[in-house]
Amino acid sequence: MRFAPTDRNRLTPMAGDTSMAFSLLAGLFLILSGSFHILLSLAALIGDDQDVMVPTRYSFDMNLTAWGWVHLVTGVVAVVIGVGILVNRRWAYVLGVIVAGISAVATFASAPWSPFWALLIIAFDILVIWALSRELQEPY
Repeated sequence: MRFAPTDRNRLTPMAGDTSMAFSLLAGLFLILSGSFHILLSLAALIGDDQDVMVPTRYSFDMNLTAWGWVHLVTGVVAVVIGVGILVNRRWAYVLGVIVAGISAVATFASAPWSPFWALLIIAFDILVIWALSRELQEPY
């Protein structure tokens, strides 16, 4: 990727490269992961504990409402950064890797309450980190 000569805040993928595809993939997967975080947070904040989440004892013993707020904040930030990646903002590429890593760790920590969603979100986060790392390795 290289900088566009007219706008220093945008990244322009190199012509003929798969760079644009990896950017779109990372942006879409980050938006999807953020949306899953938001759905998970709504289930934790609105739903009844016994009906929505798997009851468990876990070493990261926070109540379900606290995990709901963590997932809500992570999801909203991930969606905003994913949109930033789709519109080729420079700051979004680096922040996307950071937020995907934080998202994976937060999801792993709350995995016993919703194991299926946790595996799905972590898989998307790994794909985002891979796609953005590949994108950031290209010469300018």
